[in-house]
Amino acid sequence: MFRPRQGKEVGEFKLRDNIVASSTLAAPSITPDLAVHNCLPVTRRYSQLAYWSLRENSLLIGLTIAYCGITLFIRHAYGLQISPFADLLIESIGFIAILAVSLFCSFTIWFFYLKRVKRHPEFNQIIVWQVRHNHLTASRLFLALPVLLMWPFFLNAFSYLKALIPTFRPFYLDARLADWDRHLHLGSLPSEWLDSIFGHVISVFILNWMYTVWFLVIMTALLLQSANAENRQLRAQYLLAQALLWPILGNLIATLLSSAGPCYYGLLIDGPNPYAVHMVRLYELADSLKFSVFGHDLQIPITALQMQQYLWNGYQHSQLELGQGISAFPSLHVASTWLIARLCLAYGRRMAFFGFTFLALIFVGSIELGWHYAIDGYLGAFGAWLCWRAAGSILSLRAIKRLLWGVSIGEVLESSSRREGVAAN
Repeated sequence: MFRPRQGKEVGEFKLRDNIVASSTLAAPSITPDLAVHNCLPVTRRYSQLAYWSLRENSLLIGLTIAYCGITLFIRHAYGLQISPFADLLIESIGFIAILAVSLFCSFTIWFFYLKRVKRHPEFNQIIVWQVRHNHLTASRLFLALPVLLMWPFFLNAFSYLKALIPTFRPFYLDARLADWDRHLHLGSLPSEWLDSIFGHVISVFILNWMYTVWFLVIMTALLLQSANAENRQLRAQYLLAQALLWPILGNLIATLLSSAGPCYYGLLIDGPNPYAVHMVRLYELADSLKFSVFGHDLQIPITALQMQQYLWNGYQHSQLELGQGISAFPSLHVASTWLIARLCLAYGRRMAFFGFTFLALIFVGSIELGWHYAIDGYLGAFGAWLCWRAAGSILSLRAIKRLLWGVSIGEVLESSSRREGVAAN
């Protein structure tokens, strides 16, 4: 019969005077020792969890407040009527729905992995125990809650500033990006190279589907990492890298190097459109995705083409709602997916294979579906690497360690040495 290991619950906070060093010397674990913590009154117990959660997420909270403050300042400076948070309640409900889908997908994958791959004889007991005693713990919920509450504000600020890019700096770089793509790829456009491999109905359908579920993958990674109590350093580095990536690459650099993308090239640039043949081919492939069911024609849409039209309509009418905004350089799809692939690398080769395969598909899809120039993806991945390194450097500062975890690695090592010395005596 399956018997869970007795002892401390995985991922529970330790109080300051119970800190010990982790085996990887990543971030110290700062959660209450269960033997002491569970004896506390409920109110005090949860207040301690809330305190340590807010402390550990304080850097992200500060960045989000600054981001939203800058967004509101820009709104007032330009005299814009629409607030970036006007529809926050409705959008938060949609965010909760997406999180629910992400949670369901994560649980389903985990469920079938244990059932079909591991094939443990007491599978049901494992599932119940893991959910009750490992995954749905108070410490995980408190740890994740600030991040999940901040994200709708963060996303609204990003989308609002992205929609304002042509107001700050009209699109001007597309012709140069197309030329740079030709020079980098031996005189041919990357879309011309890829058409010979991926320019077929099934290939375009798969790439479009992967591109569509990208946001769901982002939300799943956000959900899982926000509640990651095992590797606090990895959690903090991933979340901080994402928090740096969206405003710096997605707003600042995208505004300075304003471009729209190949799908809008002919609408913005006078003269011959080098992407016209490719886009016509995409629409022909989309029209061919028809099936007859009981005498009725069923059209399977290429959502990328529909979204491109939706964003162009929003651009023409200067709409600032969530999800609006056109920007090609750099590719935030590729950049954010690179961070996910790098995160997967920390969990072993198998996860790294899936992460980098997904990255490759997103990169190819960004070109084949007409969203991006290849150089957008190259520099998007490079920018993501810089954000990852910057996040790691920030978190290695002693002052930041004290801020987030209330202790430095040196103090953790010293405490661990003292404990080992006492145990040896």
